[in-house]
Amino acid sequence: MTLYKILLILSLAVMPIMAADHKNLSIATTAAQLAYQQAVLKIESDRALLLAGKSISFVEVHEEPTGESKSTAKLLSLTSSGEEHITLLDNSTQREAQTGLNWESSLLINPARFPDNPALINETETTWIFHIPTMVSADIDDTVEQVDNNKVNARLTSALTSELTVSKQSLRFVSLKTYSKQAFKPESLVKISKFHVKIDYGQTWPDGPWVAKSISRVVKGSYAFFMTVDESSNTKFLDFRMVKQPSSP
Repeated sequence: MTLYKILLILSLAVMPIMAADHKNLSIATTAAQLAYQQAVLKIESDRALLLAGKSISFVEVHEEPTGESKSTAKLLSLTSSGEEHITLLDNSTQREAQTGLNWESSLLINPARFPDNPALINETETTWIFHIPTMVSADIDDTVEQVDNNKVNARLTSALTSELTVSKQSLRFVSLKTYSKQAFKPESLVKISKFHVKIDYGQTWPDGPWVAKSISRVVKGSYAFFMTVDESSNTKFLDFRMVKQPSSP
């Protein structure tokens, strides 16, 4: 038997197996996409509760690596255009971000920030994992500092990976993770050796809006070759309550 005939017989034998594998993969992808779309529909319908003149009060607890924590009472509502609006309920001051980044980590899950058909990249027994566009961007005043935000954003998009986990059982968003696989330089004087942000999602209460329940952030690197950057924090959101907004006079 010639080598050609042997290869032909082997290829014919393998083709049905490859076809079956492709079919199974297609079924899994379809099921994952349907689960993702169901999760988005839940988010949209529950988010609509806040468009009926209602707000949510909650407590934000910011924890430092030292063990110190600060609690702030806040009120969340939606504007007429559907944008999230958060105000303070006490005399505390808003903690300022220190990294020069816009984390795009709103409290309410905003379905408009997620793609219609994200790529399925992994699967476990209980979850599907999708690749989605990175939501982290530069937030630097380029009129003060000589920085091109567009170039920085392009480098961030190239260096960072974002993965959304969806539950198979409850068909809901579980978490969003954004991280760097290796060191990168978003700007000429800045080197990031580690970047990791994880947002855990949940409901405010049964049948309530879907929100971020906690956000953990780790950014390590250096600035101007001799200044060390080592920032980490954990923020939790607790004690969600529905509040009826007062009627206009």
